[in-house]
Amino acid sequence: MNVILKEIDDISVSSPSEELDRIRVKGECHFIRASLYFTLVNLYGKAYNKATSATDYGVPLKLTEYVEHDKDKKTQFERTPVAKIYEQIVEDLKTAVNYLTESPQKRPLHRASKEAAQLLLSRVYLYMQDWHNAALTAEELAGYDLFKKYNCATCHVGENMGGQSYELLGIKHDYFADRGTELTIEDNGRFKETKDERDRHRFKVPGLRNVALTAPYFHDGTQATLEDAVIAMAKYEVGVDLSTQEVAQMVSFLRTLTGEYQGKLLVNENDLQK
Repeated sequence: MNVILKEIDDISVSSPSEELDRIRVKGECHFIRASLYFTLVNLYGKAYNKATSATDYGVPLKLTEYVEHDKDKKTQFERTPVAKIYEQIVEDLKTAVNYLTESPQKRPLHRASKEAAQLLLSRVYLYMQDWHNAALTAEELAGYDLFKKYNCATCHVGENMGGQSYELLGIKHDYFADRGTELTIEDNGRFKETKDERDRHRFKVPGLRNVALTAPYFHDGTQATLEDAVIAMAKYEVGVDLSTQEVAQMVSFLRTLTGEYQGKLLVNENDLQK
């Protein structure tokens, strides 16, 4: 893993798809390294204890790509404290989640994926007795399960999770009647251009990448928050009334789709000014 992570950025790529492959492989490497160290530290190190983890012996931590050898040393590696091992595991898993969000796993069976990294991260937090972060990560995964349960990926499909089709707004309930305001020309959706009656109230499915940063939502901007949009989409497109817990879980998952630029998490500058 260390060799791959050291060398992979020096390999030339000739297309955007190859760059996405590179990003995905980096995510897989960070996941695998984290999972291996998680296994090793629990087999050969002391159990994680908040009070003593900084001094408890774990296992040697090797992140370099070359083979160390000093003939004058009795041993080439010292055992790293348990706390440092867990810090590296968490860092690797968070990095894996970021890479595998940017370039999702195409072959999730028996391969590292964002969901696998989140699941392992939740377990690592449990071992560290970090109940808050364990619950938060579990909530994001629960939201992803709901996303699949309600077939959201039928429309929000592809690497951008949307943008590939035009769909009717109000499949299960009359959105425009419930809105209670007069119809505008923009409410016609694709019909405005095609004049085909089938396209009336049919809109392009938005991509969900960075969706947490793009409020307000819907073509008319009536959904002020991501929570509002999730509730409305579930009602009008799926025909279900989500519980408060389900809404929170779904929003937690959607917030994981926020990307990074130049190593920093993207933010909405308007939010920062509030």
